[in-house]
Amino acid sequence: QRLRIDRARLTLHDVAVITRGPAESHDLWCDQTFLRQVADAINDEPGGVESRQTHFGPEIGVVKLARVDEGIVRADLHFHEPTPDAEYFLRLAGDDSEALGLSIRFDRDLAAEEEFTAAHTDPEAGDFRSPDVTNVENFPHVRLACLHACDIVEEPAANPCGLFSRRDSEPAWDDLFAFVVGATNKPPAGNPFGIDPRRFKEFAVNFLRRHRLTVGPKGTKRDVRTAAAPTDRRAAMLTRLRTVNADLQRRLTARELGARLPVLNPCRICRGRA
Repeated sequence: QRLRIDRARLTLHDVAVITRGPAESHDLWCDQTFLRQVADAINDEPGGVESRQTHFGPEIGVVKLARVDEGIVRADLHFHEPTPDAEYFLRLAGDDSEALGLSIRFDRDLAAEEEFTAAHTDPEAGDFRSPDVTNVENFPHVRLACLHACDIVEEPAANPCGLFSRRDSEPAWDDLFAFVVGATNKPPAGNPFGIDPRRFKEFAVNFLRRHRLTVGPKGTKRDVRTAAAPTDRRAAMLTRLRTVNADLQRRLTARELGARLPVLNPCRICRGRA
């Protein structure tokens, strides 16, 4: 309702960047202090904070003039050029403002978070008690170390912190990770979370191979040193181990019997014809 569109200047005014409340799926709480940190980080950049088309796309604009308004950080999104993508987002904002949102990329200030948690931990029970009465789950309060970007997503923030898309439900995550770990060969429909499932799977497979890791049912015992190796490599390795073991067994037997090992001569004597 607050979103204003200036097509001539390629600008979206009063775009919601982040909202006070829980960061779902992260078990973190975004309080008024964190909102102020995000707004200040945006305003500390004279040229604005970069904004990309999804977290993996090119930079197409910047976010400027942030302010905290009734528990929401709002800012102005300026597109660099009248590209087809910029025109698409401007049109989308006019047709369906609920289909546009921002997702921040940032580093957490873990030291400040731990200090805040320690200051609000019950000394007797040893439990953290949030000073925010609306934080009924007593999620830790997140703190900002560095703000990298305010990226554009085609669906509104999944949670008050704008970390995921609102329509990114738990089944969508299940479909993506089932494809990535090989539980199914069918990739999820569309492009969930702004991630190409095939690229994500390629990265995951390479990561597991580099670190000699595998994914399997809980409770199964597998040799992580060989499980990730191709079948032909495992077979060759087992053959070499059997050969070495046989040679060692032969030497031990000869030593116990006091016999001398025969000298292996690769040459073969052939009788010639007279």
